[in-house]
Amino acid sequence: MFYFIGIKGAGMSSLACLLKDYGYEVIGSDVEEYFFTEDNLAKHDIPILPFNKDNIKANYTVIVGNAFFNNEEHVRAQELGCEIYTYNEYLGLLSRKFNSIAISGTHGKTTTTNLIKQILESKEKINYLIGDGQGGGSKESNYFVFEACEYRRHFLKYYPNTLVITNIDYDHPDYFVNIEDVQDAFGKLVAHSKKVVYNGDDELVKVIIPKDKLSISFGLQADNDFYADNISNDQRYTYFDLYIKNKYISQIKVPLFGTHVVYNSLAALAATYDIINDIDIIKEVLKNFVNSKRRFEELIINNQVIISDYAHHPTEIKATLESIHLKYPFKKVIVYFQPHT
Repeated sequence: MFYFIGIKGAGMSSLACLLKDYGYEVIGSDVEEYFFTEDNLAKHDIPILPFNKDNIKANYTVIVGNAFFNNEEHVRAQELGCEIYTYNEYLGLLSRKFNSIAISGTHGKTTTTNLIKQILESKEKINYLIGDGQGGGSKESNYFVFEACEYRRHFLKYYPNTLVITNIDYDHPDYFVNIEDVQDAFGKLVAHSKKVVYNGDDELVKVIIPKDKLSISFGLQADNDFYADNISNDQRYTYFDLYIKNKYISQIKVPLFGTHVVYNSLAALAATYDIINDIDIIKEVLKNFVNSKRRFEELIINNQVIISDYAHHPTEIKATLESIHLKYPFKKVIVYFQPHT
């Protein structure tokens, strides 16, 4: 039996759903306030209990959320001698059993993870954990695709076969001292990884990739291994020409908008191209891509468009506004901002 303390967290709920898919009994606890991950937990028939130390039994394997150390359930689990892990500790152990692809970066992790997941599952059995609460797979899967968050250096518990770095920016100022501190964390993760797929246009990323590291670069500049040119859009798709090592491959179209979408798509292409080995399959997946929850979610009421997006860092807010102006160039935009750490 797996017991999750703080099961409504995006990563925690994803892992809970994956373990349920494996056939394990899974249960968890959290605050009563509704959170969007509850929907996926309900689909997996995973009960959510209020916090109570009496919920914990001696035979449970306990996964404790980072916000709930030393709450009454965690204390009881320690008293009973339960096997206890943090989310990142257990994910680090589990992912080593598979050919793992970890997606890191300050921005774009969730969308890029979802892109890679949808491309790979067109041809392969996979496990996946996505930061919008999605998680699933089977023990017989060949690949494990998951987000690797840099906060408090949690991702240093991971040793991926392939590491994707979308970009590096200054975030989590409650933990990281400065941008050099952020780079240091990513540099240590690079050392843990067998192969690195990285944003070659990002100078903060380029300098932490050793010259002798097995690596693939992507970006908009022609000196990258994978690069995009002739970027355009209409109100349905973003289009770009894909080049690999200066050879034209094909035009790609994705039903998302903004420069960051091109970068995320290039990251996914670079990470999966040699696995799928069929550009037509990849193109079809990208054309029909289903976006992640809370990422540019649209609700249209009469002639009004309401867009919900998780963007909270200034760079992400700018990217979301770019997407809105590209898709709806003639509409007035009003922004409501909810601060988030």
